[in-house]
Amino acid sequence: MEITSLDANPIATDTSPDILPESLLGLKLSHTKQKGDCLYIYSQDRDVECATKILEAIAPSTQDLESSVLCAEGIRRLKLQGQAWALGVELPIAPSAIIAAELIAALLTNFRQDQKLAPTKLKLLLQNNCLNLLCETRTAILQAEMVIPMLNTLRTVRSAEYFQAVTVSNRVIGQKKPNWSFEIDLLAIGVQSPNTEISAPPEKVEQEAIAILSPEDFELSPWQKLITDAGHTCKQVGQLIGQTSPQIPSVAICVTSFAIGIGASVAIDRALNHYARPQEQTKLVIANPKINLQENPPEKGITNKPALNFNIALFNEKLALLDWQITNKRRSPDVLIFGSSRALRGIEPNILEKALITKGYKGASVFNLGIDGATAKVVNLQLTQILSQPQLPKMIIWADGLRAFNSSRSDLTYDEITASTGYKQLQDTPKNNGITPDAPSPNMATQPPNPIAKALDLVFATSAKRQEVRTAVVKNFDRHTHLLSNSEALIAATMPSTATALDSKGFVAFDVTFDPNTYFQKYPQVPGDYDLDYRNFETSGSQFDAFANVVDFCRRNNIELLMVNMPLHNTYLDAIRLRYETTFNRRMEELALREGFTYLDISQSMTTQAELFSDPSHLNQKGAIAIAQMLAQNPKIPWQALKKNP
Repeated sequence: MEITSLDANPIATDTSPDILPESLLGLKLSHTKQKGDCLYIYSQDRDVECATKILEAIAPSTQDLESSVLCAEGIRRLKLQGQAWALGVELPIAPSAIIAAELIAALLTNFRQDQKLAPTKLKLLLQNNCLNLLCETRTAILQAEMVIPMLNTLRTVRSAEYFQAVTVSNRVIGQKKPNWSFEIDLLAIGVQSPNTEISAPPEKVEQEAIAILSPEDFELSPWQKLITDAGHTCKQVGQLIGQTSPQIPSVAICVTSFAIGIGASVAIDRALNHYARPQEQTKLVIANPKINLQENPPEKGITNKPALNFNIALFNEKLALLDWQITNKRRSPDVLIFGSSRALRGIEPNILEKALITKGYKGASVFNLGIDGATAKVVNLQLTQILSQPQLPKMIIWADGLRAFNSSRSDLTYDEITASTGYKQLQDTPKNNGITPDAPSPNMATQPPNPIAKALDLVFATSAKRQEVRTAVVKNFDRHTHLLSNSEALIAATMPSTATALDSKGFVAFDVTFDPNTYFQKYPQVPGDYDLDYRNFETSGSQFDAFANVVDFCRRNNIELLMVNMPLHNTYLDAIRLRYETTFNRRMEELALREGFTYLDISQSMTTQAELFSDPSHLNQKGAIAIAQMLAQNPKIPWQALKKNP
């Protein structure tokens, strides 16, 4: 091996020193080597900004690839490696590579302020402006411990201006597979991101990151080896102790351990009790001042269910509004609109009513029960478990699309409803044979309270509600990490301020107009490869099972079912999404023919009419009016079902 020098320190290199720029002089490099088309540069510098300095020194010589000395030697990639970091980039070195190096410095600085995160090794792979960040730790780290410092650092370095997508993974040193992995939607952290073409799916990027930034490229320092050896020694000692006869500890040790355990348990219990407190519900405004949901005379009521809380303010309010409508009109609506935000914004019930009356359906009534994030499982809950028999309509319009049927995506709205007190009351009431959940059973009422249990309940605030605490902790984690690739959360984050009130038919009007020329200056145009709502879509799974249950329910209750695949703008329908949409349409057409419901695909009916959209996948008020008129005139829809007796 040839010995050369780029500064006062000797450098062992497998490559010719002539290919490295003179600007690297003064940096503490240990050696370099070339392997295939990748040049490895190893640094001994403890400065967290070392990676940035190396890239800034090399970048000018890579801008003209034809005349670049590195490219002439067959080098197309660089891997920089320090004592606690590694960075893989492609040539030429782009501004995003410099930002990736700055991200290393910022993260290492932040991690060193946390004792648990301080030993973290960072391995970054930048490919096609998509950043895969692998955090290697000695012990497993929870996502919650990594999310906040990660998001704060990404904001600090303005990462959304340079990266199309960011994937974060954690892996224990020595293991092959990550413990967890998540993507961060750069839209959600509120900074611009350029529209960059993606050539590789995230799974491939992650595999390449782990392969290129392999653990054997890092050599443990003597101190790290000592720590690792000590860990193995402790494990062996523990195993030996477990094999020998245990000695009885002293009374003082037992008492002290018991006191510490009780104190720690109480402290943890008090902290968890914070999450168990009920979250304050957002009260929505009803646009019609004549409607007072508090005034619902019992003698006029048709519904037989009390007002329940399902953890979704919009859904709670719509149920109350539906009850008010039924009470005052003495019958359920003829048509109920179900679905996610695409239904909530996408069909104007008042316009549909007027159009149906014009067609000869006198007294036709329509109500929009759409809520943000409603999947097939949510609609199944709404229809088969939450609505009472008197609330059922003659026809259901399910206005949505593929995203509601993807069993691989997160289903936060479903989780929120099923964790609610209202849902639990629905589940408990049949089991108690009419006894309300709050009423004690006769046997329980005759038993005197256990004084020890009563005392423990006073000390431990969460002893009687473990499941509630668990659900609340998960819910709060999801709420505070809504930046992690969840399109419904992003929709809520970009919801226009004009949407402040429900009308009497459950519709929320959006008067924002989508302008592709300005919209994507503020929000990134995320490709289908990186859309978690489309990823791994298959025409099976729990969502399609829920849909089958809805179809069967409608058949048994003589309800006409109309499925509508709602419009999308052409800026949203890239090649990936179009392929999945084609698969979805083919499957729905097969099911409609076999199961006897009506399927209408209008997803590409307005692809160039931006004035009808509020964003690339949601209609505004004008679009909702146009869809209502279009549906009323569509000959495929069996509107004659509205004339049948209830």
